[in-house]
Formats: sequence, C-alpha cells, structure tokens
Amino acid sequence: MSVTTVLLDAGGVLLDEAAWERTRAEATAEVLRAHVPGYTTAQYDADIEEAVRTYCPRAYHFVFWRHLGPDRDLYHQALAAFEVLWRPRRPPMRLMAGIGDELPRLAA
Repeated sequence: MSVTTVLLDAGGVLLDEAAWERTRAEATAEVLRAHVPGYTTAQYDADIEEAVRTYCPRAYHFVFWRHLGPDRDLYHQALAAFEVLWRPRRPPMRLMAGIGDELPRLAA
C-alpha cells in the first residue's frame, strides 16, 4: 500500500486542545510562582508564543528554562513539580467539532 495523504495536526485541526492548554498553563504558573512572584497564565501564553516564534522544539520546557535557567537543578525540580500537578489534572483529549464525521471520508 502506498501513502497517498499525510495529515499534520499543528494544533486545533484534529484535536481540540483548549482545555489541555489552559490546564497546562495553570499548572505551570502555579509552579513558577514559587520562583517568579506574580507569574501569570498570561505570561505563560507570551512565553509559549516566544517559544513558537523561535522554533523551540519543546515549548513547555522553554518556559521553565527561560525563568529558571541556568540553574539546572532548579529547572529539573520545577519540571518534576509540574508533572506532579499536571498528571492528575490533565483533561482528556477531544476531537474538534465535526472532524469525527470527516475522518472516515478522509480514510476512504
């Protein structure tokens, strides 16, 4: 079988990631506030935009490094603290509205 089509989901095409991203922003801000007083989800959004503009391959890690680097131990501690908050809060991924009807047609 040869490949005839490749679908790339650059975010918000196949999966609705809005709840996922808000939850990630809240958990990140909560962790960073311990080291960056007053850090907000709006600052997180700006940091993510900067990561995307600079083609950072791991945007979420960029946010922590931007504020805690070059202290590698603190950076790793913050990432671990984030994971502790993130895992139980992480919402399920959901398909974008209407894409469920399109997927069988695309597969055909």
